[in-house]
Amino acid sequence: QNLQHPVHVSDVLALDQSMRELQDNLPFYFRARLTKHGVECDKSLDSTYGFLNVHRFLLHTEINSVRIALHRPYLLRSSGPNGAKFLPCREASLNAALHDLEMRSDFVQDLQKLKVKNEPLLLYRVQIGTYKYFHSLLVVGIVLLMDPNAPDAPKLKAHLEHYVEKHRQRSAVYSDEMRDREANVIGIFLSRIEQVEKAASTAKRSTTSR
Repeated sequence: QNLQHPVHVSDVLALDQSMRELQDNLPFYFRARLTKHGVECDKSLDSTYGFLNVHRFLLHTEINSVRIALHRPYLLRSSGPNGAKFLPCREASLNAALHDLEMRSDFVQDLQKLKVKNEPLLLYRVQIGTYKYFHSLLVVGIVLLMDPNAPDAPKLKAHLEHYVEKHRQRSAVYSDEMRDREANVIGIFLSRIEQVEKAASTAKRSTTSR
């Protein structure tokens, strides 16, 4: 909040480290560790305390949202002439975005058990479809354009495709202008990513054939 002095990358990384420590040291029933298979949570108390699953989801999505906002000003700079200095910010923002997206996937799976008339409870639908979701997808799209061979690239692209596909399947009853615009933006990212992948594949075949 101190606007009188410039903020250095080292300050940003120190703040991020403190947030990661907060996240990692939550009580065991709130922890959600990101792994290559998704998120790992101890849900042994969820059936007794029904609010734990919702609180766990909201805690991590909020922390991840702040982490993304913290690093976002440096994300595009990580591919510039002095990009190496900002690579930790790219990695941190991608980690936060992927953690958020995996948390949402896990939360939605749990919601399948709480449907009313084959629809998730409105309270939970509202929590899932927030601007934080869109921001996480934007980070993923930007990183894939900057580095199509990024670690977990297929998983990252799958999250973008899932969002667009789910939007296409939405009933007109739940349609809204803002959501349509967000889906169009993510669709543009996907189209551009596929163009980059196609160009890279063509270049590779051309090199191999020489």
